[in-house]
Amino acid sequence: MAEDMNTKMARIVPELKSVYAKYPMKRNLWLDPRAQANTGEPAFIPHPNNSTTPIKPDYVWGPGTLGFGYYHLLTRDSYLGLFRRLQNDAPAQCCACSAEASKIYNDHTDVKMIVYNRSVASRPDDVLAKKEAMDIARGVSQGFYHMDQNFQLVVMAVT
Repeated sequence: MAEDMNTKMARIVPELKSVYAKYPMKRNLWLDPRAQANTGEPAFIPHPNNSTTPIKPDYVWGPGTLGFGYYHLLTRDSYLGLFRRLQNDAPAQCCACSAEASKIYNDHTDVKMIVYNRSVASRPDDVLAKKEAMDIARGVSQGFYHMDQNFQLVVMAVT
């Protein structure tokens, strides 16, 4: 399962070929964008928004807390940028499409879910990330439910 997911991730998002992005991820802390990785690499390399952005190994280009540039895959900012990109570049879902098109869409969705989970996680741990993403979804759902219930109470009181 993990090797299959790593293959999907590398195919959908080439930057995720990095050893730092392997699934399942389990690390103790996100790297601060102002810090350096254990290898001495900077966690953030500034790069303007108005120029070409070639892929750099172990980095993702995009916006983040320090502006536009390359964020190391050990930073949460890298996954925030990747999630935005995956949302904007999603393949079209088609009911009458071929099995291959359906597989591409499903693979994209699987990778996007992992990237989203990592983008909201308090630390780079895929098991924890999935739990925290579910907690966020549950909180949003409960908020809408309670808002709807309050609206119904007001309507019932007025009528």
